This record gives sequence, C-alpha cells and structure tokens, in this order.
Amino acid sequence: MWASKKGKIKIFVFAVVGALIFLGVPNMENTVRAENGNSLSIEDVIIETGSTELFSGGDYISMKVRDIRFAVVYGNDTNPNNIILFSEYTRYFGGAEIYNNQGNFIGKRGIPVRTVFAQKFKFMFEFNDTDGNDLFDFRRTGDDELNITANDTLCKAVSLRQAWTISELTNTTIDNTTMNVDFKLGCSNISYGIVWDNGTARLGKEKDGSVEKIELYFHVTIKIEDCIVENVPWYNVTIDSGNPNTVTHSKWLRNETYTGKAVNATFKYDHLIQGWDFKSSSSKLALETAGLFGEYTPKNVNKWLRKQFGHPKSNYETPEGEEENNGTEPEKPVKLTRGSIAFDDIWCRIGRLLWVSNVTVDGAEENMTFQIHGGRRIDWMHGGRTFEGFLIRGAFIYPSGNTIVHDPAFASTALIFDIGKEKVEENVEEHKITVEHVGVGFINISSVETPPAHSSDIEDIGVFADITVEGEITDAYITVTYDDADIPANVDESTLRMYYYSPGEFGWVVIENSGVYTENNTVWAVVEHFTIFAVMGTVNNQPALSNGGVIPSSGDTGTLFTYTVTYTDAEDDPPSYIHVVIDGNIHSMSKQNPDDNIYLDGCIYQYQTTLKATSHSYYFECSDGITSTSTDSVIGPSVTKKIGEKGFIPGFEAVCLIMLIGIGAFLLRRKR
Repeated sequence: MWASKKGKIKIFVFAVVGALIFLGVPNMENTVRAENGNSLSIEDVIIETGSTELFSGGDYISMKVRDIRFAVVYGNDTNPNNIILFSEYTRYFGGAEIYNNQGNFIGKRGIPVRTVFAQKFKFMFEFNDTDGNDLFDFRRTGDDELNITANDTLCKAVSLRQAWTISELTNTTIDNTTMNVDFKLGCSNISYGIVWDNGTARLGKEKDGSVEKIELYFHVTIKIEDCIVENVPWYNVTIDSGNPNTVTHSKWLRNETYTGKAVNATFKYDHLIQGWDFKSSSSKLALETAGLFGEYTPKNVNKWLRKQFGHPKSNYETPEGEEENNGTEPEKPVKLTRGSIAFDDIWCRIGRLLWVSNVTVDGAEENMTFQIHGGRRIDWMHGGRTFEGFLIRGAFIYPSGNTIVHDPAFASTALIFDIGKEKVEENVEEHKITVEHVGVGFINISSVETPPAHSSDIEDIGVFADITVEGEITDAYITVTYDDADIPANVDESTLRMYYYSPGEFGWVVIENSGVYTENNTVWAVVEHFTIFAVMGTVNNQPALSNGGVIPSSGDTGTLFTYTVTYTDAEDDPPSYIHVVIDGNIHSMSKQNPDDNIYLDGCIYQYQTTLKATSHSYYFECSDGITSTSTDSVIGPSVTKKIGEKGFIPGFEAVCLIMLIGIGAFLLRRKR
C-alpha cells in the first residue's frame, strides 16, 4: 500500500512463537533492572473529562498516567447511572522460566494481568433495626434489585442511578510527586423509588416526599513515588512440545525484588445526605455499595494461573476474626470490626475500601457500622475485553438525622517496574522511534514514502512510521523524538499527540492514551494494535483584529485619544499580548470590559493617551501565544497645540480676521 523509503528493521523477539503465545509476554534478561517508568513525575498525569460507555455509561473524570487510569463515572441527563470509582492498570502476576517437556530452556517471561478495581454506590434503604444488631438483615430475591425480603422492618428506598450534577473541577500540584483533584457530584429532590406500607412494597408517590440532597465531595490525591517492589514470585513452567499452549507442570521457584515507581490514588469522598424523611427517630439508613475486582489475561494463562495458585480475594475483619471472600455470599449480613476491606492477589495489594466508624449526624458525632451482605463471581465486557473476577456487596449503616456526613475512601496503587519488556529502536527521518512491548514475534518499523493526507485542522512534524508485527504483540509503548524546528509555526507544542491511520472514513485518529514530554521533546502513546503512526498537533487559527480606530480623529495636545480594537480567537485563546503601535512606539492595551473573558465573539481592547502636535500613524498587533497578526498602518489623528500653549499658532479663521481688522484700520487712517 505504501512504499518503504528505508529498509525495514525486523526484530525477532523469540523463535518459538507458538510456545509463548499462551503467556503473551516478552523475552527478558536475567538481571533485575529499573524500567523507564522511573522518569515519571506528577507532570505526566493527564486529567480528562467526557462521556463513556464503561460501567453502563455516562460522564467521567479521569486521571491517567500512561496506561494507568483512575476515574469516576457518573450518570447524566441522557444516561442516568450510579457513581462508580475505578482504577485500571496492568500488573504482573509474576515471572516464568519456561521449559519444554524435554527439559530444554525456552526463555524467561513476565506475566502481565490487566486489572480493574472498582466501587459502586447502588441504593439507600431506610429500615427499622428490629433485632437491634446494627445490621440491615435482608436478602434479594431473583434478579430484581429491589425485590427483597428482610428480618428488619423496611420503610423506603432510593436508587442512586440518577442524573448527577458536577461542580467546577480544581486541581492543584503540590510538588513533583503529588497532585490534588477536587470536585463535587450532587443530586437534589430525589423521589423515593419504593415505599413499604406494613411490609408491602409499592412505588413511591409525590406525597411520600423526596430526599433534599445527596452529595459526594471528592478529594482525590495522586502521588507518584519511588518504591521497592518485593516478593515478586517466579515460577518454573513446563509446556508440551507437541501442544505449546498447554502447561504440563508448574511450581514456585523464588521471589525477587525490583525498583520502580508506585502510582497511588486515594479518593476521599465526603458524602452528605440531607433531608431524608425518616419514618421515626429509631430508623437507620443503609447506603449500599459494592466493591468489585476483575482481570483480563489470555484464557489459557488465566486458567493455568488460577488453577495452580488460586484467585484474588478480599480480606476483612469480623467479630469472628479475619475472613476472606472472593465472591461468596454470607449466610447472613456480617458486621466488620475494622474500617477497611483489602483486595489482594498472590503477592500484591490491588486496592482498599476505607472508612472511619464516626459519622456526623446533625452536627454531633455518632457511630456507624459497615456490613457485608452479598457476593458472587462475575464476568463482564470492559473496553472490548472480557474481565473475570468477583464482587462483594456491603452497606454503611447510619443513625437517623436530617444531615448525615461521612468521609470514606477508595485507594488503589499501580506498580511500574521492569519484569521484562522488549525494546525496539529505529531512526525514521532522523527521529528516534522506540517500541516497548509485551508479546512474542517480529516488529517491523519503516518510514512511509507517500503518507495518507490528513485534515487541515492538524499538522504533522514530517515523520510517518509504519509499524507492523508478525506474531502476538500487545500493550506497546511507542515514543517518537522531535526537534523544536520540527514543530509547525501554527501548532502549539503542548498539543502534539500520536495519531494512527485507519483506512476508510475515519482516516487519521488521535490515540486517546497519548501525550507529549515537552521538556525532552518526546511524544508517547500506548497502543494495542499496529498501523501507520505519526506525530501531529492541532492547528492554531490566527487571531483576528477588527474595528480598529481612534476617537476623536482630531484634537489638540490636551485631548485624550482612545485607541480601540476588537480581538477575536477561534480557539477562545486569550492574547499573550495586544499592542497599539503609535509612531513606532509600542503600547500595551487593556480590556474595555475586564469581565469579558470570551474571545470567540470578540473582546474589545483600548489604550488612552494624549499626543504631541504633529502628524501621527498607528497600527495594532497581537498574538495568542502561537501565531501573531497585525493591521495595516493608518495616518491619524490630527493634533494641534492648544490655545495659550507656548508656540501656539492660531487657526486659519483667526489669522484672516486679524488681517482684515488691520487692513481696515490702515485704510481708515489714510482717508483722514
């Protein structure tokens, strides 16, 4: 399709491709070493907002570092939904030393596992704690979430599947390791969905009232720090030579230690429940939540791993002691005696749900409890992949009151360390292209002689790389270097991203998980498929200056002249400068209306000054920080000296009048 300008580089990752597809991971050296993740800093965190189909859809707020994502999904007006907190990243189950059944050594591989850890807020139930055990004793019947039976007396319930309103988002960088992101999700006047009258459920009515307000105020802290990763397990794995996707034997060998980076996220969510119409002061309120874990690996890998070494699980403390749960529903609700639930795998922690036992009710400190009342194994589609795992259901149990405030947390940590990624480098058009990847096979990198055209709203830096693979390559991290001179004049460096070419109607598409390190002139992207790639940036439209002029058009040296011009920018960028240049002298202009911060429809700037009695000219110039523009030079205004000023020369009419008076006086004297 496209001819190659340079010879292809063909990297053979591993000879026995079939034997290792079941692992889906790369070759590695025997030495333990740090990954280039050690260069990560808090500046690499990208904050995104938008719409999504994940977790039944809605809007989202995301904090992303490479392929690590911490996010909140919530319902909107067109797609009501619950609030879901989640983290998604690649972790390592461990490493494998692989032999065939003749005892021949094949290679060493890391074993990556794509992981999702999440928390979902589902319902609120008012109940009367009939047996006084501080628990909500109930069971669901069938698939209907609100078809429940209970030993306690049910009063009413609210679904948290709502259209949530988000506040302004603020983010603050504390230092080069820590960032805070704050925002609020709220919903007002929520009708009671189900009301129980003497044990019989019915739909809520207007007369039943509504909850005045439910708010979750998020304080998210992202922290990136150096870490020592200990107890990473390695396994001896034997595969069948005749059927290399089949593991015939495996055993634990040893644990190893690595250096790397820990990317920590803690979501503190202070929740406010205000104006619940409690049936009685003895009622309690259960805020139901679910913690879930899922993982994706190639099917044979998962089957082997979990059969041999077990499944991830949750851990919590009850009055009976420590308990584990990987999707089992307890016979009856269980009270937890420690304010945390830990989700763990064989050697690493996946995440935690955290809370404190004190809650503020109508301004006074009270005690709350947390219970576990459900659980099951699950699998679901997430981002085009089938994740398998489990969920557990629990609830925060609060005393009654008009205003209830509590501050639990959701915490997750992604570890970045080099258990073995293959790296391929090649120069294309004098730009270094690097591909770090997981998988086995050949990687081919070549330049493209005749690249496909792109739209006029983006510009490329002049390098197009065709990256193809033979074999099983996944989770690639691509970087492309550039020089400052490569950046088109009408492109802001901060907008540089990696694009891929999709033949047909889509054409060039920006890679969602892509960014730029402006400090070392490198554009990066995380990809899962291969095609033609290019570095491009968004074209910045030149700002426009219009309606420029000066008022009045003439005057004397005491006149205050006002220069005005309208600045318009298609991207709504403010001017980095806007000047009026009078007789070659530059003067900064200011907004006529200081509160006008919209530049799409024009913003008027002005400058006021007096002028000398001489001829003048002026023009306007501006820049949006990327491109600049100026107007043509205009002659004016006309300025004279004011009456009484030294060197004042009368106007033409005054001179004529004086001359006429003088001539008349002269003629009168001659007659006499």
